[in-house]
Amino acid sequence: MLKKVEQAAKQRQHGRSVQVSENGESAEESAALFRAKNAKRINDAVKLLRPEARDDVETALIEIEFMHGQLVSVLHDRTKPAKLAARNLAKALERVQRQLEDKDLPHQIGLFFPQDTIAEWLARCRGIATRRSGKHPRKKVELKRLVVREAATLMWKQMAGGRATHSLGGAHGNLVKLATILYGDPNTNLTSQCAAYLREPRKAK
Repeated sequence: MLKKVEQAAKQRQHGRSVQVSENGESAEESAALFRAKNAKRINDAVKLLRPEARDDVETALIEIEFMHGQLVSVLHDRTKPAKLAARNLAKALERVQRQLEDKDLPHQIGLFFPQDTIAEWLARCRGIATRRSGKHPRKKVELKRLVVREAATLMWKQMAGGRATHSLGGAHGNLVKLATILYGDPNTNLTSQCAAYLREPRKAK
């Protein structure tokens, strides 16, 4: 799932300032609003890491916000084809209803298209076409994976290259703390997600 989102993120990797300036403000205004909105998360993450990590923390939060938006869009788009198909079928059924009202239509044909049945099908199609998309349970799951990965990347950058893998693996507690900060909900437990990330063989290379 994250691969599609990552591809979109790479396309905008060189234009991250635009990521926070899509509401009509200047880049400076958007950056200020973004920092104000995420001040606590930024400050808490910097305290856990080191002062020099501020720019990397801000970049990680921007990336998380953008990729999460892309993820929500991808999951939401999956419901569109079904809604469109139901809408098209509803239109076709409406045309059938109108044709059945033609007084010149042979009675025998009308027997194959009961009005009450068509009305029922039409109501169901309209219901599907206008139904609001519910919350997708995978949104939070994928967001947590993304946050954990960004947290690990931040820790990796702040450690000396020779000690990075060993320190990352030995700092499971700090990884959980940092991921929780980036996630933005102190009541969320990301222990299992962090442990799963660190167990992946490619992280130990």
